[in-house]
Amino acid sequence: MPTLTLLLHGTARVVAADGRETVLERRAAALCALVALEPGFARERAAGWLWPDSSDPRRNLRQQLLRFKQQCGQPVLDGDDRLHLATGVALGVADGPLLQGLDYTDSADLAAWLDARRQASALQQTQALRDALATAEAAGDLDSALAAATRHAAADPDSEAAAREQMRLHYLRGESAAGLAVFDRLRARLAAGYGSEPAAATRALADTLRRNTGPAPATPMAPASLPVALQRPPVLAGRDAERAAVQRAWVDGRAVLLEGEAGLGKSRLLADLAGGAHMLQAAGRPGDSGAPYATLSRLLAPLWRQQAHGLGGPLQDALAHIAPGAVPAPGTAALRPGLLLAAVDALLAVHGIDTIVLDDLHFADAATLELAAGLAAGTQPARRWLLAQRPAESPPAAQALRDGLVELQRLEVVTLAPLNEVAAATLVDALAIDGLDGAAIAPALVRHTGGNPLYLLETLKQGLQDGSLARGQLPRPGSVGALIERRLQRLSEPAMTLARVAAIAGIDFCIELAEAATGHSAVQLAGPWAELQAAQVLRDEAFAHDLVADAARRSVPPVVARRVHAQCADWLAARGAEPARLAAHWLEGGVPARAGDAFTAAAQRAERAARLQEEATLHAQAADAYASAGMQDACFQSRCLRVRALQHADLGDQALAECRLLAETARTDAQRIQALAAQCDLLTERGESEAAVTVGEAALALARPPAEGEWPVRIACHLATSLCRLGRADEALALLLPLRAWVDAQPDEALRMLWHGEWAATLGHRGRRREAVAAYDLARAAARRAGLRDAEGRLLLNCAVTLRQGGQFDRAVALATEGRALSGTDLGGGQGAPIDRLVVARDEAETGRFASALAALEDLLPLFARSGAGFWQQATRMVLVRLWLDLGQPGRAVPLLRDPPDDLPPWLQADRLLLQADLARLLQQPLPAGAVQAALALAASDPARGPLLRVRALRHAPAPVRQAEAAQLAPVLRASERFGALMGLHVHLAEAALAAGDPGAAAAAAAQVLALFDGGCAPDSMYRAEAWWVAHRALAAAGRHDQAALALQQGTSWVTRQALPHVPPAFIDSFLHRNPVNRALLAAAAG
Repeated sequence: MPTLTLLLHGTARVVAADGRETVLERRAAALCALVALEPGFARERAAGWLWPDSSDPRRNLRQQLLRFKQQCGQPVLDGDDRLHLATGVALGVADGPLLQGLDYTDSADLAAWLDARRQASALQQTQALRDALATAEAAGDLDSALAAATRHAAADPDSEAAAREQMRLHYLRGESAAGLAVFDRLRARLAAGYGSEPAAATRALADTLRRNTGPAPATPMAPASLPVALQRPPVLAGRDAERAAVQRAWVDGRAVLLEGEAGLGKSRLLADLAGGAHMLQAAGRPGDSGAPYATLSRLLAPLWRQQAHGLGGPLQDALAHIAPGAVPAPGTAALRPGLLLAAVDALLAVHGIDTIVLDDLHFADAATLELAAGLAAGTQPARRWLLAQRPAESPPAAQALRDGLVELQRLEVVTLAPLNEVAAATLVDALAIDGLDGAAIAPALVRHTGGNPLYLLETLKQGLQDGSLARGQLPRPGSVGALIERRLQRLSEPAMTLARVAAIAGIDFCIELAEAATGHSAVQLAGPWAELQAAQVLRDEAFAHDLVADAARRSVPPVVARRVHAQCADWLAARGAEPARLAAHWLEGGVPARAGDAFTAAAQRAERAARLQEEATLHAQAADAYASAGMQDACFQSRCLRVRALQHADLGDQALAECRLLAETARTDAQRIQALAAQCDLLTERGESEAAVTVGEAALALARPPAEGEWPVRIACHLATSLCRLGRADEALALLLPLRAWVDAQPDEALRMLWHGEWAATLGHRGRRREAVAAYDLARAAARRAGLRDAEGRLLLNCAVTLRQGGQFDRAVALATEGRALSGTDLGGGQGAPIDRLVVARDEAETGRFASALAALEDLLPLFARSGAGFWQQATRMVLVRLWLDLGQPGRAVPLLRDPPDDLPPWLQADRLLLQADLARLLQQPLPAGAVQAALALAASDPARGPLLRVRALRHAPAPVRQAEAAQLAPVLRASERFGALMGLHVHLAEAALAAGDPGAAAAAAAQVLALFDGGCAPDSMYRAEAWWVAHRALAAAGRHDQAALALQQGTSWVTRQALPHVPPAFIDSFLHRNPVNRALLAAAAG
């Protein structure tokens, strides 16, 4: 690797690897030029040219070589009789005049040599700039093309051709003022220096620039076959009303959605409205729908190359999931959608982006559209949004974006209408085509085209090419598609071949792929490429319009299309292309096996992007592809993965139906075991415990002994969860315990995590909560070793449930919140596992975080209803009922207690009956007949939950019954570590003692309540402040006024400082005055 770089063009200098520069004096620069440009230059000849008047030129040369070494730290030139560049010295790329500013008239030989070298160098640089311009323009990189043209003009300021290239490129970039400024400078220079005017071609191009009214999409300039104005008309005719509507909406802070059918000019209007340094612009493209965040990644492309200072680590990690070519490391947690929204929002803010333009929503992927909806719905920072789509082709995500923003009154929908005759005449006149008069031709054009601008322009193009306009006629084809097909037929065979490759390759088309597909080099394709640009078939590397691509695609015979699709797939696969598009090429190319592999890779990407529905769809496509290839085992595995994705998405009926179908189509016992295990898991997650046990037992009967495989372990873990929910925790323990030794002997940390996590949950249900917490620690350690961040988060959530059952609600909510953060479900306004959200919301409701709990619960209810998860729907309802009662809104609780789903477990039925009784008591209505007795009967069938249900029923029992029940329940609750239930029991005992006129017993019970509060516990299934209120009354009745005052102060403080700040504003009054406990507490504190 060179350590020094010699630069001879511009200021002659030597640059070290660390960036240090040594500027060369006149003779040193000339010596380096002689040797670098003519390696092996004679030493004696060089000395004579450089020091022609010296008596000892060789000595001067030796001293110069020594100075090189002193100045640069190493030799620059080397050699005895003939000189060459020393080792480690490289000649830099030419840029600017050779030895700029240096004069050698004192040495005739050297001056003559340098003049010849300078002329050759200038010619080489000019040709290089022309080549760079042509290459950049052919690749669609107008920025680089303009830069090359500008350098060419600067190098030869008198060149009219160079100035004309600048003007042409400014036109294509929509920069009319800049193009005319070039023209004005050229005209002044020619007049001053030569007394002449620019050529006619240059003046005509200036006239076109003057007619142009605004910026437009970059489009290469066509050669002479069609007027340049037809590529992009200089004016946007007939759109003043739409433009004004957009500007009004932006002033009002609303996003804008342009809607219109193909060809009405949505993209042109977008380009005309967009502009500025702080704008991002992109469009959805065919093939995006199967690749989550593909459109977003393209939108953010200009920002990927810039440094984003100020973004924290989590935000950078989120953006890394969608950056071009990003492949997260194995074990990396899935993308958190809410965090991605925050990361994109922050990225836009860091770069000062104030305008976002997104075209062709009908092609965009759903993930991008959902994120765009979230960003556009935000109020800060204010950004201008400009979107466009074809309404008839709007996908569900685009429709949801439209509907959601309209509902929020954040969107203005602007519908584009066809052009009328006046607008059509204006458009035709602006084209300035000889022989065409707008007023004369507009009526016929509008009748012929329906006022569709694309159809109108295609009609004019065809009419110019076939001569019909010159004959005073319009081309005959009656549709824009037919016009485009006729125009394509006029192409040469090489150009048509290239167009067909581009149509089949789609968004992945590029000149390198064309080389591979056609077998021709880029130089050989230059002619066909230029022809397609001139015929306005291609713009850069994309079609001028989707309808042109469709027409080119229809022209390819199916057998040829298959071969080209396969060639595209092979070329793209070697370059790590987006797997969803790659899969489509393999499928169309008749290679379903490789299509299945690509669909699977695309599904894995969707999983990492937390796009579960897209993941499920891609696995289904993989299964179909494998089936077509006769790969039945691979097909089955893809269907299993689809079921898993559907389960994680929403636990819906579709997942259950496909899970059952999986078992029916299994061909081997191994597949039947896998299918039944998946079904048991899904039924368990849905809360259908009886069905889960039935299926799990069938799966266990098929599974081999644990010494021969992992399936019995997995099935047993699913079974244990359902058994615990059915109150059969002893059976769950007996099922799991024999598997421990085998599990701990395996190297599989994920399997060890699964078993220890399920063992911990079962211990919790069995009342062995301290052991359960220790078991969760072992499971979490296994998860960390396996790099399973999400799973560790879920274990924290499960541990929170165990703590909650022990009455440690504050610890539980902290642990649950941490768990959601780890598992990636803590952000996103509805993203993440619904059950996890319910766990946290329930703990939040118990600890007075009412606003966040209410928002989550009201989101979850319809979600569980849609998915058909009746158990979870009812569980959510019951938590919400208690929350409404705490907020002093009993009326809102009433409908939630009606129409319970079928097949609820006994304890959940008992929960509903007791809440009905609590509501009736609060409303001072008679208790529902037999409700409490029925609840107690149901509680008897569940030894784990039964004691808590019996404690809750004591609220509706007379004092003697409470005292008798307490004697039986207290030892049970202590033994099972249900300290929250034990607190509730003591509260009811204190109330009973007060009612019986026994203040001493009441105070003793109250002391137990306060001691448990001090131990970090809170009452289970009871409004927390009620415990302090009852303790205050009991202690006051016993004359223990200091303790009573402390209980009152603690209760009042919790209500006003802990809970009140988290009450939704609409319910503050009811919380303070219609919640009877709060009303009494605050009155006592005030009195």
